[in-house]
Amino acid sequence: MRVLVALLSLAAGANAFGVMPLNTISRSTSLNIAIGDDELSAAQAETRTAGNRWAEIRHLSDEEADEQLSGEELEAFKTYHQRVKDDNDSVIELAAMIMKGVDIPQVQPKTKGARKRDKWAGAQALAAAKLKAGYVKPY
Repeated sequence: MRVLVALLSLAAGANAFGVMPLNTISRSTSLNIAIGDDELSAAQAETRTAGNRWAEIRHLSDEEADEQLSGEELEAFKTYHQRVKDDNDSVIELAAMIMKGVDIPQVQPKTKGARKRDKWAGAQALAAAKLKAGYVKPY
């Protein structure tokens, strides 16, 4: 009976470390294809056209944008790039503040002589304060 219990406990222990079968089928509920151009409504087609145009112009340099764009597109481009530049500046400031907190300057420990000088200066200051206050040491 003991042998049977020992064997069953060994088998149960080995099964505890067994590899569980993984679910190899990944089910996604997202739609990963675009709607065809012929199936779009007028508003959707206009939105897609504007998105494609913005994808073309947003990576232009400032000089290229001044040459190629005009009106509302140029204004949107400049507004977008100004926001990006402001965000970059704020991230740089934030990183500088974080690094200031990370790189804390270490104060060198006082030497034995410096500690003794400080103690003597404190004793002298205390004695001067007592003398000024009129405190007389009783004997």
